[in-house]
Amino acid sequence: MWRTGYPEDVAKDKLVRELNREVGLAWAQTPNKPCTLYEQMAMLRDIGHNLENFHHPQGENKHMGEKREKKTKKHMRGDEVPQGTGTGKK
Repeated sequence: MWRTGYPEDVAKDKLVRELNREVGLAWAQTPNKPCTLYEQMAMLRDIGHNLENFHHPQGENKHMGEKREKKTKKHMRGDEVPQGTGTGKK
């Protein structure tokens, strides 16, 4: 464990205060928190990974979803037909 110079209770408090809103809310809703700082950090890391997986399932890249959305919008406007659909002009 890292040495911070703080007693464990103070380090736990500082850790929880620095959580972002989403992780902090998930932590607040966790009824059975581990006792040790090390175990709490491990649980917070797991919560963070679970939230990332929820927002970006199966490792989908955020930018890939944006590109796909832009192509769909262009196709709907008729400006561009994606290649490989068989409906474009040759």
